[in-house]
Amino acid sequence: MTRLNGLAILFLFGSAAVGMLVQRLVVPSNEAVAVLIGGTLMLLLDLGYRLRNDDFNGRPKWISMKAGAYLAFFPLWGWGLALVVVALVQLVTGQEII
Repeated sequence: MTRLNGLAILFLFGSAAVGMLVQRLVVPSNEAVAVLIGGTLMLLLDLGYRLRNDDFNGRPKWISMKAGAYLAFFPLWGWGLALVVVALVQLVTGQEII
């Protein structure tokens, strides 16, 4: 069973929409730019939310499912970081990984 909270839906689809919009305006021929922008936004939004979450002082809020956005028992900042790495590899090598 895949677990997903409302915050993850907001961050995930919002980041993807902004990434696709900026990519279409700036570099319409390269989808890796949309992945890079969307992944970076997901990473920053989730980390920012977890930093501001005062309910978890002294407890591990960076991996907790209750402290921020998560998808499939994994924090959204981790998914964003993975997307950023994939997009950077695609931009540098010019080859698609996925």
